[in-house]
Amino acid sequence: MKTVKGIACLLLALPVTLLVLGLVTIIAVLKLLLPLAVVQAALTHAIILMAELWAGICGLLYRLIHRPQWQVQGLEKLCHEQWYLLICNHQSWSDIPILLFLLNRKIPVFRFFVKQQMMWVPIIGLACWAMEFPFMRRYSREQLQANPNLRRKDLESTQLFCERMKKRPATIVNYLEGTRFTQHKHDRQNSPYRHLLKPKSGGVAYVVTHLGERVGQLIDVTLVYPKQNKGFWAFLCGDLGPVSVTMQLREIPEHFKAGDYQNSEPFRQEFQQWVADIWQQKDALIESTSARFR
Repeated sequence: MKTVKGIACLLLALPVTLLVLGLVTIIAVLKLLLPLAVVQAALTHAIILMAELWAGICGLLYRLIHRPQWQVQGLEKLCHEQWYLLICNHQSWSDIPILLFLLNRKIPVFRFFVKQQMMWVPIIGLACWAMEFPFMRRYSREQLQANPNLRRKDLESTQLFCERMKKRPATIVNYLEGTRFTQHKHDRQNSPYRHLLKPKSGGVAYVVTHLGERVGQLIDVTLVYPKQNKGFWAFLCGDLGPVSVTMQLREIPEHFKAGDYQNSEPFRQEFQQWVADIWQQKDALIESTSARFR
């Protein structure tokens, strides 16, 4: 029955997804062809409404088919009309739809930092551009050592993104680990955390310093899966078990909003320590939650 439900979930969500993607593509092409600021703002708002409609319909279908018993804490104090910075540990492709379904219309539509290569994915790349997602390049350590100026390209992209996000409430999502957790990745980087990869603070710091007057709170999300099988197909089949989702609202220290992460070593160290403390608490929460599932 789980497989049957997974197929049913996919078949029901597919036409909704294709219809919304088609509408978003049309609006995105109009946005590309009509560079007037007022028109672009209206078209961006239309795309946001389409995204919320998609998440609402697909979330409803998923709940009707599976009636998931997710253990959720911390939804009560969220507001759709505020700016947020959201961080989360990254376990699986299931993370994103779970958060989308739980948080749709409770906070503004997510904006993700996405890889530059996503720009060239048909339809999806255009939709990401139309929703004003920041496209980030990934350079190897050797490339950065050979040309340190490459770092500025992503910084410029983030700065432009932050300027756009000042116009209307937004939720900026950043997975600090940069990639999904696996034991191999954990061992390779010799992570000091038991359940997490090392966090990267630069992107978050840049958002805080450029959107600080608007983003006053950080939504710290911790996801824990009770089963080893936590992939997207397990999600579609409703076979994830009682996933634990804990959302903690954290105040962003006021002086962080006027800092200079790139050029001030004391500020950079203080900011990294703040993130490390959050990560230490998150690791302990994952451990205690995982113990309940054993």
